Amino acid sequence: MKRSRLGISIITLIMVMVFHNWTAVPSLAETDDEYKVAAYDVTVVLNRDGSADVREKIDFTFYDGFNNIMIPIARNEGEEIEINHVYMQRKDKLIECKRLMAGQWDAEVFTGTYSVIDEPDHVKLKIYGSFYRSFGSVTIYYKVKNAIRRYRDVAEYQRTHIPKLWETRISSINIAVRLPEPAGSDEIAFWFHGVFVGAKELIYSQIVNFNVPDTVPGEYVETRIIFPQSQVPDCPVTDDSPNRSRIIAEEMEYQASDKADLLEARENAARRAGQKAYYERMRLRARNALSILSIILTLAAAYYILFMQKKLRHHKKKPIPDVFRDIDRLDPAEVRMLVANGRTGARAMLGKLMELTARGVIGLGTRRGLDNKVRFTFVLPGRPGNLLLNQADSYFIEWMTGLSPSNHEFDPIQLLGFMDSEEKAGTLKAAFDGWVLRVKEAYHGKNILDGSIVKYRNFGIVSGVLLLFLGLFIPIAFSVAMGYLILPSGFLLLTYSLRIRKHTEYGTEQHRIWKTIRLRIRKRTLTRDALPEWMRSCPALLGYGVALGIENEIARWIATSGQNYHDSGDCPICAHFQTGEPKDHGLDRVVKNTLSIMDEAVSSVQDA
Repeated sequence: MKRSRLGISIITLIMVMVFHNWTAVPSLAETDDEYKVAAYDVTVVLNRDGSADVREKIDFTFYDGFNNIMIPIARNEGEEIEINHVYMQRKDKLIECKRLMAGQWDAEVFTGTYSVIDEPDHVKLKIYGSFYRSFGSVTIYYKVKNAIRRYRDVAEYQRTHIPKLWETRISSINIAVRLPEPAGSDEIAFWFHGVFVGAKELIYSQIVNFNVPDTVPGEYVETRIIFPQSQVPDCPVTDDSPNRSRIIAEEMEYQASDKADLLEARENAARRAGQKAYYERMRLRARNALSILSIILTLAAAYYILFMQKKLRHHKKKPIPDVFRDIDRLDPAEVRMLVANGRTGARAMLGKLMELTARGVIGLGTRRGLDNKVRFTFVLPGRPGNLLLNQADSYFIEWMTGLSPSNHEFDPIQLLGFMDSEEKAGTLKAAFDGWVLRVKEAYHGKNILDGSIVKYRNFGIVSGVLLLFLGLFIPIAFSVAMGYLILPSGFLLLTYSLRIRKHTEYGTEQHRIWKTIRLRIRKRTLTRDALPEWMRSCPALLGYGVALGIENEIARWIATSGQNYHDSGDCPICAHFQTGEPKDHGLDRVVKNTLSIMDEAVSSVQDA
């Protein structure tokens, strides 16, 4: 027991370690971004009426598949934003998205649509579609009315193109603002806010370029340009007073400020990057540890199975005896389960009826059907005889008696009446399953596991469950390959451990004995004197033959040697076939007819 307790302790320790990693590592995973913006290109064309035509092209890098993305568009006081066109790139195609109608939510939503949500200081543009893993691209065209403020001396364009609402890192930001007309460099001034690092330049006396390497959550990119107000003659005057000096003073004040919010955003981003790096290291360590653990547990499972095979089957080296007079007495239904891998069916039933006939519990008869085929019938409760019945036998006799309450004769054709409806089929199945359950209980009472086998079996079950758990958990959190290595190992180990009861020394020995009996009967190398006394009578021999699947060989054996073996008056089978109606029908045909009827009924109700 010390070894078993040590194994359980090791398994418990492994479970604690796995759950620790499961709870610790995902908490770090939450600090990682689900996506980032790889490039953000903005092109702005300022119009003479004070409006602005904006084109934004955003390239995303996803860490998983997405079906929607939200893009915030800042809005200043007095502005109106009109979304003109939205495009998304799917593989190599540029698809124009359609605006969702009110209340629309159908299968076409994720084929390329968008919705617009108005907020007081911004507009949320939500795009629906299949964004493939690792890459996605969106292009937006919209117009901003009242984007320019006109004063007596200058016109001002001030706009936040990258709002703080973005909760991820944005790289490679390029903003190009085209003025209505060219102007001298002394007439144009421009600034950007919200980031520490960036570049700005005027090209062709008309286009102002802003380039920012990246932003982190908490930063933003706001541009501000002043230029001659004469370039926007159709724009309403906002304030009929000079404002150039005020604007320059505000910019000088901004440049001199401490920008504490931007410093905090950068510090948070650095902290987040450190957490991400730590998470990646922990993930790599956990992956390596679990990979090693997977290999160790897989090898341990293989060793366990080989060890148990050796421990359970060492007795296979024992020779099979030449005679079987002293073998344990098993029921025909138990024999059927042994040689048919746990199945019973109609063969177990007919075998049991014949065995009860041999014991004198029930009587044997025959009947000719409308198709001129002869079948066996059974008289209940039978002639006086050995009435020492176990629980399974008593249940079986009561079941047969209940099928024929009027004349106490069970005719297998009565079973076909249970095929008329699902209710009757369910009744027959319940009765049959109840008998099989009692047969298995009787067999397991003989096939008892010894203490050491129970210990190893329990250890194998616990280990198999652990391997299955790891096989399901590891592919999700760490490594698909290692997880799929463990999963079949756990399933194999659990299945093998649950089946150990079938491979006990007793069970394996009985399996070998009965398979050998079947083989020798087929080869005609076995005599009745080599069989146990309780199996030598014709009904018993035929019952076990049906259970073993060699009823034809047994029928021929009885036909050729039955009269020479004992007085036919003591054998109900011989008596019937010598003097009764079925003497013109072969015993094998009668068995085949009876078994066919019973098998049709039993097989049809198995799924009831």
